[in-house]
Amino acid sequence: MASIDKRPDGSYRARWREFPGGPQRSRMFRRKVDATQHLTKVEHDLMTGAYVDPAKARTTVSEYYEVWRARQPWRPSSRASVESLFAGHVIPALGKRPLGTIRRGDVEAWAAGLSLSGRTAGLAVQYLGTMLQSAVADGLLATNPTHLAKRPRVEATPVVPYTTDELDR
Repeated sequence: MASIDKRPDGSYRARWREFPGGPQRSRMFRRKVDATQHLTKVEHDLMTGAYVDPAKARTTVSEYYEVWRARQPWRPSSRASVESLFAGHVIPALGKRPLGTIRRGDVEAWAAGLSLSGRTAGLAVQYLGTMLQSAVADGLLATNPTHLAKRPRVEATPVVPYTTDELDR
């Protein structure tokens, strides 16, 4: 399913197929060892189900968001909430980024920089994570970068019960 051949210019072309009879993919390398390592990784990813076509991973966050939100069975109030968070916070910060370039650290830095309450910022990370998990299921990502990402702290105000005098008043 995979092969390496030397090109006339001295470079090496690694070729593979995602599935038998599927389209051929290739990538050029200067050294044969690099081509061999790449093919080994591709074959491993193909066998374990972690392979993602690099062209699919170049889909931007905003492009995938449009596809994802159109198929969500939300109630109108939920749709308004999610669309507001994405339009105001996710798309301006991450919308032009290809899905395959987003890392856990990027999500944590973005979430920490949000000018929202901890609870609302956490909700924005949760919605982004749900969308990226859908991208994993659709084969655009190998893993969800929001998995195990630290979310902003929610500062809970302590509950102070009324005293007997306050209750009597």
